Amino acid sequence: MAVRVLRGVAASPGVAAGAARVLGPPVDNGGAPVPLDRRAGELQRAESALNAAATQLEALAARLRAEGREADAEIVETGVLMAADPG
Repeated sequence: MAVRVLRGVAASPGVAAGAARVLGPPVDNGGAPVPLDRRAGELQRAESALNAAATQLEALAARLRAEGREADAEIVETGVLMAADPG
């Protein structure tokens, strides 16, 4: 088993270790922008994906809140806000 050390800026103090799962190779379009005739469709795909993510996160937050895990629900709801951010 190969070990690969990843470094970055932590969101919280501490150290973590664990297995990583690589889902697939990154898509490389050679750095070219999306062609003009495909941009509207790609924007719609991205917005649909973000809306679906927000819906799933809202359901998860509601479940956490029902279980009395208010702090966890608030953290998950931050993801809803990010998915809804037009930027």
